[in-house]
Amino acid sequence: MINKFQCEDIKIEPIRENAVPIVITPHKGFIPSMAVLFQSIIDNSCEDDFYDIIIIHSVISEDIQERYKELFAGRQNFSLRFFHILKYIVRYSFFQKLVKKGSAYIATYYRLLIPELLYKYDKVIYLDADTIVKTNIALMMEFDISKANLIMPPVFARLAS
Repeated sequence: MINKFQCEDIKIEPIRENAVPIVITPHKGFIPSMAVLFQSIIDNSCEDDFYDIIIIHSVISEDIQERYKELFAGRQNFSLRFFHILKYIVRYSFFQKLVKKGSAYIATYYRLLIPELLYKYDKVIYLDADTIVKTNIALMMEFDISKANLIMPPVFARLAS
């Protein structure tokens, strides 16, 4: 067990009913590119939809968080929330090993915790930090995924088969 951190519970609650939950788990090298992602979400948003952007991270400073929040200042249909995950993941030996090694790609594995952390959500939209959104992302919430564990763009589905 890593004694450096005391284990904390994090359960991410829905911010409001019918919000569009968008989850991002950025690797530190992609933190700057999130500005492009955020702007593409804003540019393609609809005032009738409420977007709850949830960032699960271990390396984003308070200063950077505040800068990103400024992008959404005055936008009533957006919420940007940051959750520092390091004190949560120490309960898992897998993550303990990655922390001890100083793995640069530990954030890649944070997405595995999304069902556990966001257990009150029926579905969420996960985006990589270097994604560019080209349409209203809220439309993805209309997909029937009742018979699927995962949906992805057709190009990736073709690559996986």
